[in-house]
Amino acid sequence: MNAQNLYSKIAGLYDIGLWLNGYKGAANFIVGKLPFSVNDSFKVLDAGCGSGLYSIAILKRFPNAQVVAFDLNQGMTEKMKNNLASHGFENRAQVFVGNVLENINTDERDFDLIITGGVLEYVEIKQAVQNLTRYLRSSGYFLNSAVRDNWLGNLLAKWFGFTPHSSEKNISAFEENGLKLRESIKIPFQYFPICLIKSADIFKKL
Repeated sequence: MNAQNLYSKIAGLYDIGLWLNGYKGAANFIVGKLPFSVNDSFKVLDAGCGSGLYSIAILKRFPNAQVVAFDLNQGMTEKMKNNLASHGFENRAQVFVGNVLENINTDERDFDLIITGGVLEYVEIKQAVQNLTRYLRSSGYFLNSAVRDNWLGNLLAKWFGFTPHSSEKNISAFEENGLKLRESIKIPFQYFPICLIKSADIFKKL
């Protein structure tokens, strides 16, 4: 079974897993580290959005934020649309099927923030970052929440068919595309076990 078929099968239960492994709480913690004030108006591109974990965390925290989100898996985009509706956020987000390696089907440009929350492990990372960075305004921010290249991350990689990258490779992919590391976020142990699996970096476009 390839990764897309697997995600299609688990889409309905995906959010339960995010709650059980502490990722929902961790995502809220990470979003709280973003360099925006609560009342700021800004545009977000959530690339490889899954069921909308980061988008919904942002829409909750920042009432004037607007989101454009896409994922390669249609089951996940449908799940995200349902999640947005359940929170009353459907008018603040646009969701569609798309690929991080291709042109994005949106008229929006110059996003203030781009998010990748685990999609770069499935693709050629430098190519994906180069493609996505075209949509980021000058001095905009790029949040990447990567799977850690440790024993647990590599165990999950075997199940889900992806490749974790070292911290050095992740940072290099962004720096080579004109972004500078602004902050590396350590996920607190209270968000166990996701704190052992995920990391988060915030980059700024030069």
